[in-house]
Amino acid sequence: MFGANAGLDVARKLLQPIKDDVAKDMSYADFWALASIIAVKEMGGPVVPFRPGRTDATSVEESVPEGRHPPGDQGSDMLRSIFQK
Repeated sequence: MFGANAGLDVARKLLQPIKDDVAKDMSYADFWALASIIAVKEMGGPVVPFRPGRTDATSVEESVPEGRHPPGDQGSDMLRSIFQK
């Protein structure tokens, strides 16, 4: 598992039933983007527009290279320091 994905198993388990029920035809890429946008809004953040059309990677070569995302295993304060304006 990649460092940037640390802790995502919890979110994945919570969100998978929603995907299975109401978003069967949506790509995982779009589903995770939409879930992220909703989470930002629910935590008092800005409204972020959703633009569908992402496709799921089918191989490691199509995925974002390791190190491009901030590490998810260093706590919320570190993530806030990166994404705060």
